[in-house]
Amino acid sequence: MAISQQRTEAHFKADTTIFREGDAGEAMFIIKEGSVKIIRDDDEGPVIIAKLHAGEVFGEMAVVDGGPRSATAVAVTDVVCIQISKAIFQSKIKEIPRWMQSLYALLVDRLRAATRSSRPHTSNVRSHPTIEFIYMLLERGEPDEKGRPSIIWDDAIQRIAYTLDIPQKRAELVLNVLSLTKLAAYEIDLEAGKRFYAPSLPVFGRFAEYCKEVVQSGKSGDGVPATSKERATICNVVVGFIDKFGTENDQAEFDGASMRAVLNKYSRKSTTLSTDSLIGRLTEAGLISRNKASETGESYFIFIPECMTMKKEVALEDEFPALEAKISRISVHAPLGTKGKG
Repeated sequence: MAISQQRTEAHFKADTTIFREGDAGEAMFIIKEGSVKIIRDDDEGPVIIAKLHAGEVFGEMAVVDGGPRSATAVAVTDVVCIQISKAIFQSKIKEIPRWMQSLYALLVDRLRAATRSSRPHTSNVRSHPTIEFIYMLLERGEPDEKGRPSIIWDDAIQRIAYTLDIPQKRAELVLNVLSLTKLAAYEIDLEAGKRFYAPSLPVFGRFAEYCKEVVQSGKSGDGVPATSKERATICNVVVGFIDKFGTENDQAEFDGASMRAVLNKYSRKSTTLSTDSLIGRLTEAGLISRNKASETGESYFIFIPECMTMKKEVALEDEFPALEAKISRISVHAPLGTKGKG
């Protein structure tokens, strides 16, 4: 029997409580008509963490893992939902491969862990669940007109708040802080409204990974280097290229002997990179390319714009520790009444 034949429609009048935080999860819901608000009890009382509309799903985590409801759902207007019971969901999920069942359970476990670790009244709150989730949203979001990874501002706030179980105002504060750095920004889209975007998704991804490393190390952001020693060495090489050849041309050519002489200086200071390893890393990163057609023997093309890009990226990475600490302080200390500047 198809799942469409096994699901039922549920009708809720405005202001009806659909389920409460802590209840057992017996069903998940897909909104057909109307809107639902998701509420969580905080130290300062009930806080609305999301408002959901037609086409959106709620109550799914408790159905997947059998845990209690992580928030309360209340109908804002008269609501019509498709209700899928826990029994139906579990019977259908048994039809998929066991590895995928395990993956679903793992994802829910991680979401619940992120929820617990990002509650404002918890002393060990860190930035990484929020930043990782924003990175995931950017990865899956639609590019803006300039091809940059982006998400609609209000949608992002609701999704962050709902998934990580934090107040919307705290989620907005994080977006505002990020928008004041070179990692991210926002602009007004005449059709979609305010959009949050990342000029470089790889750099934003490195920041998400850095935040995770800070938590795993148990240290503050200042105690964890943002750039690995290997990457720092490669960046020093790149800066040397820029200083030698300038930025007026897109590429420069370096004879093989001179290239190796320069790289030998850096490899002697590195405990992990030999001269050949450095050449390999620079080539993999698209910073240099061997010129096999050279009449004077081995030579290399150096790509100046790519070198400039890496130099800027590493400069941004230097700001990671202070930014991670600032976002963590927002998660822990920002008052719920604080308004963002966006």
